[in-house]
Amino acid sequence: MALLDTVARRIREARETRATTLHLDHLDLFDIPEEVFALPSLEVLGLSSNHLETIPEMLWDLPHLRRVMLYGNPLALLPNRPGLEIDGVTYVHLRTQFAPENIVGLSINAEASHKKGEFWAAELKTLKNLRDLTIGKWSITIGDNHPKAGPDVRRILASLAELNLLEDFGLRGWQMPVVPAPIKKLERLKSLDLSGLGLKSLPDWIGRLDLGSLGLIDNKLSTVPGFFRNFVHLNSLNLSWNPLNRVPEVVFSLVTLKYLSLRNCGIREIPADILRLTHLMELDVNGNEIESPPEEVANQGLEAIRNYCIKKLERLKSLDLS
Repeated sequence: MALLDTVARRIREARETRATTLHLDHLDLFDIPEEVFALPSLEVLGLSSNHLETIPEMLWDLPHLRRVMLYGNPLALLPNRPGLEIDGVTYVHLRTQFAPENIVGLSINAEASHKKGEFWAAELKTLKNLRDLTIGKWSITIGDNHPKAGPDVRRILASLAELNLLEDFGLRGWQMPVVPAPIKKLERLKSLDLSGLGLKSLPDWIGRLDLGSLGLIDNKLSTVPGFFRNFVHLNSLNLSWNPLNRVPEVVFSLVTLKYLSLRNCGIREIPADILRLTHLMELDVNGNEIESPPEEVANQGLEAIRNYCIKKLERLKSLDLS
């Protein structure tokens, strides 16, 4: 019942706000709700991790629809329509049902990567409209023993240089403690996810990418390099489950940040420098034993933390004046 309520609420909100994006992922759907077909403003529809076996052609009657995310569904029939985002297993099984130019998103997990690396290297060259590519796990479980990236995965990675239209790239859930160099060839990249790799450091060339989003969950980073200051358009940064022990100083120079996640990083203090992040809308510090501000303040969220820091600075200023 709760899931049905969630579906109805999200569709209602999308209708009332004329939303361009609707996410109905992970909601145990066996069919696309009829109300979705009456949302003419939709441009992006997320239907991943459900139980969908077929996708009706009439979905593309929505005049502005350009992306349909279908990862993790047991699909048996796929319309040959533009804007498809699918997983590698579905790609292999239904390869004859769609034209390569209709694929804009692809997720190749460990199972699908066992298809010879030459196969994927050749197929990726045909996907002229591919904008989003993930190699590895779609969902990371903290503490998992991730598989080693074998030669097939490395052949796929070696082919990245030819995918110069990619905007979103994820490499997730492999034993790969060094960031693969071919990623630096993706000059149009706006979102990069390097979660669950066991990284202890990051190469300098990452700082030359004009990123809007960077994910580094579940690595072994104890510090954040100074080149992060180069990310003048970064609005989302996820450093959760890294042994940082403090909020890295360089983070406070990322004045465009809107979302910052530092879950389970061993952090005990949120410095008043957090006030420098004036565009920040969400700060996630769950799983840390925060001592300053006091736990009861930190648990209330970003605005309470800001107010605490402002008052603390005012007290310090008054002491200096006296």
